[in-house]
Amino acid sequence: FKQKTAYEISLGLVGSEMCIRDSYQKDKQTHRSNIYHAIAEHIINEFEHYDNICFALYGHPFFCAQPALHAIEKITKDRKDITIYNFPAVSALDCLWTDLKVNPAENGMQLYEASFMIYRKIPLLTQVDLVVLQAGLIDIDTIYTGKEKSRVDKLISYLLQFYNKTHSITIYEAAQFPSQEPKIINTNLENIKASEISTLTTLYISCEKRILVENSLFLCSNLDAG
Repeated sequence: FKQKTAYEISLGLVGSEMCIRDSYQKDKQTHRSNIYHAIAEHIINEFEHYDNICFALYGHPFFCAQPALHAIEKITKDRKDITIYNFPAVSALDCLWTDLKVNPAENGMQLYEASFMIYRKIPLLTQVDLVVLQAGLIDIDTIYTGKEKSRVDKLISYLLQFYNKTHSITIYEAAQFPSQEPKIINTNLENIKASEISTLTTLYISCEKRILVENSLFLCSNLDAG
């Protein structure tokens, strides 16, 4: 498995995740998990025709992406004759850190998928930065989201249990191509508009009080010395 540069180097390229995904999305109502398993089966079936297979995904192959993991799990279990190579790539999270000029080691970072966070009732630490993934996919089970709207109201309601309504928040979408600019909207919880949230949206919420790394290191060194 390799990222999208595989188009240029492999004669046995299965295809991109999005192309295969769309071919299985017939009625616009198929559950995402069923499509992800179908993609995994598609990859495995291609070994009947090719000795070497490349599966291309946008960005990091395992970041918010299940098809490759499903395929690897099944191949590892059922096909001992197949050797798998995984190659890392830049994820949307890497882009966020760069575009927003964030150092995740400065204050630590919480990272949750939006639906998981809400329905598992994850307690949030306001002293640590928060990243909420897939903010535009709450209560949406299908791939197609043209007419469906994410329950952004649920997300805002949950966040308000921990943050003040005027707390700053960044609506972020990484650029999909080098020629594009990222989407960055700085607002606060009470002014988030559902129209600004898409299936690509990640939310970044900074901690309430930022502690300088230099001060933290100074404190640690003093504690060690004592």
